[in-house]
Amino acid sequence: MFSFFKSKYKLSKPPQVRISIEEQLANLGKLGITFKRKIDIRDILDFKISDYEERPYIHLLMSMGRERDCIESSSDLYPTNDIWCFDRECIEDHGDYVQGLKRIAVMVDPTISVTDI
Repeated sequence: MFSFFKSKYKLSKPPQVRISIEEQLANLGKLGITFKRKIDIRDILDFKISDYEERPYIHLLMSMGRERDCIESSSDLYPTNDIWCFDRECIEDHGDYVQGLKRIAVMVDPTISVTDI
């Protein structure tokens, strides 16, 4: 009965594209997504490099936008201010929204001045 709605042609999955992590960084740099300072890429990686190359951009963007404990300066926990990746489940206590707004304020400064948070 519902065979009318079935596709007559099987859609093939597009071929997997492998992009080197260096090329991904260069392409993101062209878009304005860069590190705040000189950082060794291996310091921010959460997975094997092959994982970043097999699923281009998504893993790298998440790693670049995530808070880092391993970065030497405790006042500078994010490798970039161009993107932000966080787990929405981390908002669970008093003051968590304030911390989020402070992060947004840092990201949009100096274009937009956010004060009195």
